[in-house]
Amino acid sequence: WSIPVLEASELHVLQAGVPQPGGNAAVVAAGTGLGEAFLPRIDGRFRVLSSEAGHTDFAARTEREMALVAHLTERFGRASLEHVVSGPGLLNLHVFTHQLRPACEAVPDLAAPGAAAQITGAALDGRCPHCGEALAMFAEALGAEAGNLGLRGTATAGVYIGGGIVPRVLPALHTDAFGRAFLDKAPMDDLMARMPLYAILNSDAGLLGAAVAAHAIAP
Repeated sequence: WSIPVLEASELHVLQAGVPQPGGNAAVVAAGTGLGEAFLPRIDGRFRVLSSEAGHTDFAARTEREMALVAHLTERFGRASLEHVVSGPGLLNLHVFTHQLRPACEAVPDLAAPGAAAQITGAALDGRCPHCGEALAMFAEALGAEAGNLGLRGTATAGVYIGGGIVPRVLPALHTDAFGRAFLDKAPMDDLMARMPLYAILNSDAGLLGAAVAAHAIAP
């Protein structure tokens, strides 16, 4: 609900694309879980269609991700998208990338409240290569799902990536691997290259959206 009222300063452009003023949009938000919503444009304005896409199956694209699916299936019975693309998903990726390796000095306690932030910090400053792999896998999976969502919703007005974790991992979203994961949707490569992609910087976008929704239904 906040998408139509966000200022340019509250958005970080990951791919400029060619925005279509009359097109649809979509939102994927990674935080304590994974949320997705479609924003079809009807009668000149966005409508909001919620989903439970975070609980859909995680689709592996590489041999490493296939190994991750096997690991997650052994742990949880199935591999859902939220098991990978979320704050808890980053912890799962840490466990996966540190298998059969010495304890991670950068993240002494995965159960601690700040563990995800510690993984991100150790990855971005190069202190732990296995944390680096965990963050890279997170970013690629997020990029791939953002592209999938864009295709499902024909989001020619833009795909928006939100959630509390996103502003902290922006460097990981500017990698070639993230970009390829978003774009690599043959035979729809041309459509994906034209599709705008934004990261939401406003940490209160959810509250802002709630206010917009309340205003819309107020008598």
